[in-house]
This record gives sequence, C-alpha cells and structure tokens, in this order.
Amino acid sequence: MKNWLRATTAFAGAAALTLGGAVAAVAANSVDDASHVKSFDVTWSNNVKRYDPKLEGTTVYMPLYCEVYEFKNGQATGDPLGYEWPMLKLTVGKDEQIPLNVDPKNPRNPKYEGVDKIGVDDCYQYRNGKYGPSQFTFSTGYSNGVKQVYMDQQANTDFTFKLVEGEWDGETYLGEIPDGKAPTITIGVSQHKAGDAVTEDGQKVYKPLITKRGDPAANKYVFADGESHRPSAEIMPSREDTPITRASIGNSLNMFSGYTGRYQWYQLTASIDDPEEAKLFRIESVEGNDLDGWTVKVSSVVRKITPEAPTVVDSNKCGVAGTVQVPESKYFDYEQVQQGTTVSVAALLKQDFKDKFVVEGDTQWELSVASQPCTVDPAEELATPVAPKLINPSAADPSSCTVEPYVTIQKTEGVAYTVTANGVQLKANKDGNYNYPYNSKVEVKASALDGYFFADDAVAEWTWDSHDTAMDPACKPAEPKKKIAKTGAEVASLVGLSAVLLLAGGVLTARKFM
Repeated sequence: MKNWLRATTAFAGAAALTLGGAVAAVAANSVDDASHVKSFDVTWSNNVKRYDPKLEGTTVYMPLYCEVYEFKNGQATGDPLGYEWPMLKLTVGKDEQIPLNVDPKNPRNPKYEGVDKIGVDDCYQYRNGKYGPSQFTFSTGYSNGVKQVYMDQQANTDFTFKLVEGEWDGETYLGEIPDGKAPTITIGVSQHKAGDAVTEDGQKVYKPLITKRGDPAANKYVFADGESHRPSAEIMPSREDTPITRASIGNSLNMFSGYTGRYQWYQLTASIDDPEEAKLFRIESVEGNDLDGWTVKVSSVVRKITPEAPTVVDSNKCGVAGTVQVPESKYFDYEQVQQGTTVSVAALLKQDFKDKFVVEGDTQWELSVASQPCTVDPAEELATPVAPKLINPSAADPSSCTVEPYVTIQKTEGVAYTVTANGVQLKANKDGNYNYPYNSKVEVKASALDGYFFADDAVAEWTWDSHDTAMDPACKPAEPKKKIAKTGAEVASLVGLSAVLLLAGGVLTARKFM
C-alpha cells in the first residue's frame, strides 16, 4: 500500500468535494471515464462483523486524501495536479456507496484549469494527529472507478496524560512538573492473540507488539498534564510515520476477523526510560481499554516549598541585643552573616533535595538585632545588682570547723537584697554577714528601690544548697603551729583563713530578673 501523505495543508481548507448518500456515482463531465476512483463502496462484514456490536449505528468519520492527475487515453500522466480531501461520514454497520464528485473549477487547485480531463488515481487514509482515524481503518482496492473500503475496527490507542498524587518518601501529595523538566514517556502497545498463553486464573498474557519493520510499536511523548494524543495517526518531526501509526497502517492493530470475530486484544503500556527522570517521576497507572481509549497517570516527586522565615528573639527588651533564631528544617540549611546590628540570613535547599523541590517565596532576609531603647521615668536611674558571695565551709578543711557558713552582700546603690534559708528571712550580723545553718536551701533576691530600675537582662536571684554538716567526717586535727623566723607569725592559721574566705561549696544557681 502507498505511503500515507505527509501533508501540512490545513484539513479544513482542503475539503473541496461533495459527498452524497448511497446513490450511483455520476462523474463530472471533465472527469475522465477511466478515473480510478469515482465512488466509495463501504462494507462492514464478511461472514461476521468486523467491529464491536456495541458500536452498531454510531457515526464515525474517515478522513481521506485523493491524488488528482491529468488523464490521457485513460491513464494518469505527469505529476499530481493536487489533492481532494473527502471526509466520509459513516454509520457503523451500514453498507453504502458514496460518490466522489471532483470540482474541476476548484479555486484552491488552479492547476485544474485548462486541463481537458482529470481523474483520481487513488485515495488513502489521512493521518495527522487528531484529524486521523482513531478506532477504524480499512483495507482497500479499486476496480472500474469504485474504491473498495472494507472497514475494520482497530485497537483504540488514544490516551490522555494526567498528573496525579503519588507517595514519595512516605508522603502522599500532588507534585509539580517544572518548566523544561517534563519527563519523556514511552507509550507502547502489547498484544494478545486468540490461542496465546493465559495465566492460571485465565488472565490474558500480553506481548509487546512488533511492527512489520521489526521494531516495537512504541511512540515517545513529552509529558504535559491533560494533553491527549492519537498514536495511531501521528507523524514524527522527520515527517515519518510513528511506529504505532505504522502498526495501524499495516493492520497490526485489527481486533476482528470478518470470518471468526474478535481474535486480538491490546493493552497500552507506559514507561519512563531515562534513569535520572525515573528518580523524579513515576507511572502510577495506565487505565482504560482497547475499545474506549486510555488515561496515563503520572506522579512527580517535585513539589513547591517555601522556607520558614527566621525570627529575632529578645529584641523587644530594653538594653538587650536580639538573637536570630533559625527554624529547624529537613530541607533547608540556614546561613547567617552579621555586620553590626544587621544579620543577613539565607535559606539554601539541601543538596539531596535540589531536584525535588521548586522553591517559592523569600529565601533571604535582613534582620536587625539592635536592642530597644529603655523608656523609663526621667526620675529613674539604672541600678545593677551585684552577685552575693557565699562562704560554705567543708569538714575536709580543719580550719572550717570553727566557721559557720554565711553570705555577704555588697552594698549597691538603688538595690535592696533579701536573704532566706529554707524560706526563713535572715538578718545580717554586726559584720554584715548572713549566717545560715548547714543543710539549708539559701536564696538571695535583689529588688530595685524607688527611683531605680533594672535592665531586662539583669540577674536578680541566686540560690544554692549548703553542705549537710561540717562535722561529718570529723574535723581533722590541726597541724602544729610553726613559727616564722624572727616574726613568729602562725602560718597554718593564715592559710586556713584564706581557704575559708575563698571556698564555695554546693551548686550555685543564678536567675535573671524578669
């Protein structure tokens, strides 16, 4: 059979003939009597129907193109003068004869002008995307001006792409198809013939369909959500028929025999062959059947994400510089650069997720960590509490046996202190010390006197626990006193007193003033 037309002419602009009902063909006076095609004789069955009985009575359209030549002595001569583009409107199951009337004065075909006799050499199925046949094709021949059109139902390979939710890394969501990164998907056809193997539970076993050229019946498409394709009527950019189109032309997609009925079944398959693309996209399912068409569902790991913005804490406190706090993130690293009181923060997608996210929203921030000015009564002055000193002796030091634990407070302008031991307020002795018993919880609190205030970050509370007892174990005996040459000072007593004054025991806790 002749190759199908690789035409770029708009189909709608080329319909230059009239198709009538089932009447005898009457050629125009200028059409040579030897024209190979003057009418179409359409049939749908032999011993049995060559189509699914459920389609009986439905309307289908069969686009054709016909080569027009100058005829001399009953033969086509020279190059084609042009083409006629009949669109046969057919009723499934209805045998009929449809005339082909060629207009010799067709203004779209000026080459007809001045030609004595024209005729149609042959007519072929027009295949170009959505205008091509979907479910039907025909086997053909012509004789005495009648084109035989034996209609055969073929597998419906029409399909639509659909982006759907998928489960990726334990999460289910609807992903994205980034611009310029859509996957290439191979759409193939598998076939089961009557008599082929079936599974134990009777399911048909399908094998990849191989064209008569020996290659798989498989076309390639760049995914686009919602886009529909007709693999059985498509051409490649090189103007060659696609493999599935060649399978259709070669009647390899036929489903019915005019003598035995349904004898072949088909499935559409889909795959992502590029291993890098397969990391980001997945075929979730191919749903449908060879009578009604298919939906190819694809999911994407790629999704939109907006990084959480960093914040500044403590920036609302007077006299206290703020601190930048960045969010904890599985997907972003946060980098900080500080100049003066300005901190620049950038959210950077982690390397493992570079191809899996489309980042939206802000990814860079400029934050101020400058402290807030202290707004106080003009009569108030800033006071700063001073931490107390504690003497908490240990029985391990002989000199401590004669010293009780105590707290000393440094007098501070604008600050009042209270000292408690186990909740009981203590008073200072004549030396200004606050003595407390062993096994005590000691707490010192500072408060601002009238006319004074503390900074927001001032420490104003301190607590600690004293030793249980100074005598357990018993005090070690004191070392013999040694005289210093000439002066006679006692070394042991001086050393012990220094240790007592510097010794701090237990756990000390300081708390900021709030």
